[in-house]
Amino acid sequence: MEIAIITGASSGLGREFLFQANKWVNVDEIWVISRNEKSLEELKLITNIPLRIIPLDLTKEKSISKINELLEKESPDVKLLINNAGYAKFGDFDKIDLEDDLGMIDLNVKALVLLTRYVSKYMSSGAKILEVASRAAFQPIPYMATYQATKAFVKGYTESLYAELKPRGIRIMALCPSWVNTKFISRADTKQNDKVRYYGKIYEADVIVKRAYRDLYRRSKIVSTYGFNVKFVNFIMKFVTTKFVIGYYLRSQKKK
Repeated sequence: MEIAIITGASSGLGREFLFQANKWVNVDEIWVISRNEKSLEELKLITNIPLRIIPLDLTKEKSISKINELLEKESPDVKLLINNAGYAKFGDFDKIDLEDDLGMIDLNVKALVLLTRYVSKYMSSGAKILEVASRAAFQPIPYMATYQATKAFVKGYTESLYAELKPRGIRIMALCPSWVNTKFISRADTKQNDKVRYYGKIYEADVIVKRAYRDLYRRSKIVSTYGFNVKFVNFIMKFVTTKFVIGYYLRSQKKK
């Protein structure tokens, strides 16, 4: 059985990845993973591909173990893995709930690493892995410290694995989008946050996902970006100091 796996599939980018999947990958079944079982069931209305509904909280290692057990039982041929699940919290680092701080590490990093490792064992030549990072991976971002660090990890991890997986014919790519019009921002905001208020241009999920699929299947990119602001940050970081970037970012947050 040939399958694809999408985490964080119930909304936002994950939902859009599922919606556009049949244009890029031909599989017998897509395993969709999220905490919200009701929202996962509703996904059956947006695709003709059979779905395996897997309602799990990926911040819990036992949940990931269940996925590994399912892989061992089914022994599928995984054609595509999209590690999309992740979240952020904004605010002073010592005011964000410690549970949330550690949760970002568990979901954005630990779950991604475990799933990449488990799932890649069931991949053959031609398979693809998409690790969702962020524009935050390119620069330090005060008041988003833990989130920024997790996404810098994802980008670096992906770039390194590219060389290891290439001899097996498996393509891996990091997606580093800017702000996207999803529930991400509202979930990331906290009562304690009075520092992160200016987002600049916010993009629609469909254009980000369309570019990501194109870069994964038709181009040889290791990192996929979209939007002038992301490309500008990536470029300028090669020529300016970290202090300059931090100062520029803090000044931008004073904009109305």
